Amino acid sequence: MSRKYLDDHIRKFDDISFLPGSASTAYDAGHEFHDRVDGTIYKNLGTKKHGSIYRSRANGMILEENFTQRPLLNADILITATAPTLAQMALIFAANRNFEVAGTNMTSALSTHSTGGGITLTTAGADEDQALLQPHTDTTQTSWATADFSTSDRVVMDTVIVTGADITASIIHAGLKLTNDNVVATDAEQAFVRYEAGVASGVFQLITSDAGTDTTTATTVTVAASTSYHIKLAINGDREVSLFINGVLAAHVAAAVGAGHDLIPFIGIEGSEAAAKALTVRHLDISKDFND
Repeated sequence: MSRKYLDDHIRKFDDISFLPGSASTAYDAGHEFHDRVDGTIYKNLGTKKHGSIYRSRANGMILEENFTQRPLLNADILITATAPTLAQMALIFAANRNFEVAGTNMTSALSTHSTGGGITLTTAGADEDQALLQPHTDTTQTSWATADFSTSDRVVMDTVIVTGADITASIIHAGLKLTNDNVVATDAEQAFVRYEAGVASGVFQLITSDAGTDTTTATTVTVAASTSYHIKLAINGDREVSLFINGVLAAHVAAAVGAGHDLIPFIGIEGSEAAAKALTVRHLDISKDFND
């Protein structure tokens, strides 16, 4: 499936774009198609308020990251010396310009290219070690950090993650938050998907928060090892949050987030035993309405 195919086939309702259904002029909530590239099944589900499956650049900002360079620790590429060494310069040129890694005991060496595309993040191997992916924290480094992904701007975050061979005693999270912490109660405003081994029968959960009031919604998607998941989070104009997993609406929460809060995309994995845990991130896209 090509981008031109989408451009030729989308139909617009208000400012949100959807693929058409069987009727040539009407939204069809039951229509679906299969992505010819990765087999993902996309569906128009529920009402148009549940969020777009496609957004035109004319309507807003779109950022796309395929991780052709590895994200490294900020400390490894933040050069303050007036005469940096050749090794330091080599790291700068090799590092991803938009993203960095962080977390307890995380190192740059634990961020590696995946032969299947994207990057693999691996924890160091001790209990509570983390491997976190986040936009660069340096001021003016990247639009991923400087743009306001406001809860009032109909933000859509799209990523494909692949679980590691061992997901026992681990926590995986991906979504829009104020901090990179996977603990539900940390952020007053957030919308992210979370898996924790031994919690909620091992399914993905949608976590949303409005002014510190947290809502946890269990999906029916049981997380499995060595499995790819296409995750899309959409915040609509009424600040409702929809979670799509592999193209299917997995959860929807009304009155999910407050107005005017700038969120940040984060992805991460944490182990809760003395064993390394891995997570592969194929790509990460985000879009929002222009707000100025």
